[in-house]
Amino acid sequence: MTVRARLAAAFRCRRFLSCLFIGVTALASWAPRGGGPIDLRWDGGAYYILGTSLAEGDGYRMRSEPGGIASSLHPPLVPAFVALHELALQTTDPVVVGRALKVSLALGSAAYAVAVFLLLSASLPLALAAGVTLVALLQPQYVFFSGTLYAEGVFGLLTVLFFVVRKWRRDALGFALCAVCAVLAYETRTAGIALLAAWVVDHALRKEGRRALIALAVSALVVTSWNSWIKAVESSPAYQHPAYAYQTEAWLYYNVSYARNLLTYSDPFFPERGLLTPSGFVRRVKSNVKILPQSIGQAVSGWWTPRELAVPLGVLVSGGLLLLLVRREVAVVVYVALSLAAICATPFQAHFPRYLLPLYPFLALALFELLAWLTARVRMRWPALPPALATVVPWTVLAVVAGRASLEALELYTKHYQPVLYVQQGRPVSYRLFYYGPGATDVDAALDWLNGHAAASDVIATADPQWAYLRTGRRAVLPPFVLEGRESQRLIDSVPVSYLITSTDPDGYMRFTAPLLAANPQAWRPVWSGPNGVVTIHERVGAPRP
Repeated sequence: MTVRARLAAAFRCRRFLSCLFIGVTALASWAPRGGGPIDLRWDGGAYYILGTSLAEGDGYRMRSEPGGIASSLHPPLVPAFVALHELALQTTDPVVVGRALKVSLALGSAAYAVAVFLLLSASLPLALAAGVTLVALLQPQYVFFSGTLYAEGVFGLLTVLFFVVRKWRRDALGFALCAVCAVLAYETRTAGIALLAAWVVDHALRKEGRRALIALAVSALVVTSWNSWIKAVESSPAYQHPAYAYQTEAWLYYNVSYARNLLTYSDPFFPERGLLTPSGFVRRVKSNVKILPQSIGQAVSGWWTPRELAVPLGVLVSGGLLLLLVRREVAVVVYVALSLAAICATPFQAHFPRYLLPLYPFLALALFELLAWLTARVRMRWPALPPALATVVPWTVLAVVAGRASLEALELYTKHYQPVLYVQQGRPVSYRLFYYGPGATDVDAALDWLNGHAAASDVIATADPQWAYLRTGRRAVLPPFVLEGRESQRLIDSVPVSYLITSTDPDGYMRFTAPLLAANPQAWRPVWSGPNGVVTIHERVGAPRP
C-alpha cells in the first residue's frame, strides 16, 4: 500500500470514529429528558391527530374539530410517521405512542448529527467539523424543538441528507437519493419548496439538462399534488359550509392553508389590524429583513444570544454565503436564500428561531468557511504571522458560540424543565417537559376536571384545542379572534361551546376571552379555578348542549 493510500485509509478511519462518537453523543444528550412521551402540545397535537386519522382509515382529518374537517395546512409525512407507530403498536394512546415517538426522534437526532458532520467535514477539518456539529446538539432551540412532535427535526435531517448525498455521489443512485430526500422534505414542510428549487437550479447550472428536466418535473408534480389537495379541501362542501361560523376563517390557522393564513391579514393573530395590503406586505418584509442578521447570528449560537454578538455573527454568515457562491456551491446558497426569503414573508418574528433551526448546518458551514478563508488571506498578506493563526481564529469563534449555546442549554434545563402530572385514561402520568409552567399545570388540571364533569358530547374552547382533545377525547376549538364581546358570543354559540378555558397567561388568548366574558356575564359562570390561579373554566349557561 502506498503512503497516499495509507493516509486516505487513516482519514476514513478517523471520519468513521468521529461519526460514531457524534452519534453516541447525540443519543446521550437525550438521557436527561427521561422516558416520558414526546411533547404533543401545539402543532404536535395536530400532527398526532392527523396521524391517528390516517391510521384508523378516516382520511386526513382534524378529528378534534366539530365535523372533522380535512386538513389543508400540514403536509402528510409527520402524520404518516405517527400513523406507522400507531399501527406497529396497535394503539392510539398518546402516552404509549408518545414514548415510542420519543425513541424514534432520538434516533433521528443521532442520524441528523452524523449527517451534519459528514456535510461539514467535506469542507472543514475533522476536529472543527465535529466541534461545529456538537454545537448543533447544545443549542437550546434544538434541545427544545427536537423534544416536540414538530416537523423541524425530520425536515432538517432530510435536507442535510440531500446535500450529503449530493456532495459524495453524482451518479444515478445519488440523483435518485437526492430526489427522495427533496420530495420527502417538501412532504414534511412546504418550506421544502426551496430545496426542490435548489435541486433544479443545481443541475441546470451544471448543464445536466436531462437531470434538470427530471428534477423540474418531479418538483412540479409534488408541489402541484399538494396544492391540488388544498384546492380540493377548500372547494369541498364541508369547507364551504363549515360546522360552525368561524371554522374556516383565515386567522384559525390550523384549519386553513399556510398561504391563506399568511396572506389574508396583516397579522393573523391580530386580525383587528386589518387585511394585508401590498404596502403592508412590503413593510412586513422590511421589518423582517431588519432583524435577519441578529436572527441568523442567534441561529448559529444560541436562542437568546445578545444583539451585540449575534449581529456580527450574522454578518459573517452572510459573507460566508457569498464566498460559497463564488466557490460555485450554488445549491446551498439558493436553498438558504429562498428559505430566508420565505421566512421574511411571514409576520411571525417570534417563530424565527424555529424556522431557522433546519438551516443551522448551512449557516455554520458558511461562517467557518469564511473564517478559514479570511485567515488564509491574512497569512498570504503577512506571511510572517504564525501558521497557528489559521486554526486559532475559527476555534476561538467556535469556543464563543459553544460557550453561549452551553450556557443557554444549562439555563433551559435548570429553569424551564418542569414536571408534568395528569391522569390519562384513569392512570396517573408523570414526566418532564420544557416550558411547562404554572399555566400548563393548571390547563392539565382543568382537563382532568373536565374528564370527570363534562359530557362526552360537550365542546371545549381553549388555547390548545388539539391537546385538549388528546387529553379528554372531547371536541375542542379555539375561541374566536374577535374583540367585540357580543359578536364573539354569537360565533362561539355557533359551535356550540359548553366549556371555555381561560388563562391569565399572555399566550392564552385572554385578549379575546376577556371581552367575551365581560360583554356576556349572564352567559357564563366560573366552575373551576386552577391551583396556581392562572386558569379558570367557565360553563355556558342557558344554551342547548351540542
